[in-house]
Amino acid sequence: MGLLHEGEEHMTEEEQKRSRFVAKIKALPEKEQAAFWRGIMAVVDAGYKTGSAPEDVAKYWVEFYAELKEHSKS
Repeated sequence: MGLLHEGEEHMTEEEQKRSRFVAKIKALPEKEQAAFWRGIMAVVDAGYKTGSAPEDVAKYWVEFYAELKEHSKS
């Protein structure tokens, strides 16, 4: 594990990752933060509309974009 950031001394590794991720989002300009959260809410909404867990919908799109990225390298 890397260096701990302030306040992470008593966090699990997963909590540390989450904390750092949120810090990166908060460091974005306001317009980019809003776009990020709109994207997250679109995934949640899609999950509700399809009767799927939002995590499943997000995982699908992560895999889909990874596949697109891999094919675009060719």
